[in-house]
Amino acid sequence: MREGKITKELKGDAITEDNIARYAIKDVEETI
Repeated sequence: MREGKITKELKGDAITEDNIARYAIKDVEETI
Protein backbone atom coordinates (compact mmCIF):
# COMPACT_ATOMS: atom_id res chain seq x y z
CA MET A 1 0.00 0.00 0.00
CA ARG A 2 2.74 2.44 0.94
CA GLU A 3 4.52 1.88 -2.39
CA GLY A 4 1.36 2.85 -4.27
CA LYS A 5 1.12 6.06 -2.29
CA ILE A 6 4.78 6.84 -2.92
CA THR A 7 4.40 6.15 -6.64
CA LYS A 8 1.41 8.50 -6.77
CA GLU A 9 3.42 11.26 -5.06
CA LEU A 10 6.35 10.81 -7.46
CA LYS A 11 4.09 11.00 -10.56
CA GLY A 12 6.33 12.77 -13.09
CA ASP A 13 9.57 12.11 -11.24
CA ALA A 14 11.76 9.23 -12.31
CA ILE A 15 11.10 6.42 -9.86
CA THR A 16 14.54 5.58 -8.50
CA GLU A 17 15.54 3.88 -5.28
CA ASP A 18 16.77 7.22 -3.95
CA ASN A 19 13.46 8.94 -4.62
CA ILE A 20 11.47 6.06 -3.11
CA ALA A 21 13.72 6.03 -0.05
CA ARG A 22 13.38 9.79 0.34
CA TYR A 23 9.57 9.71 0.12
CA ALA A 24 9.37 6.65 2.38
CA ILE A 25 11.43 8.42 5.05
CA LYS A 26 9.26 11.53 4.66
CA ASP A 27 6.14 9.37 5.04
CA VAL A 28 7.53 7.79 8.21
CA GLU A 29 8.44 11.17 9.69
CA GLU A 30 4.94 12.48 9.05
CA THR A 31 3.44 9.39 10.66
CA ILE A 32 5.54 9.89 13.78
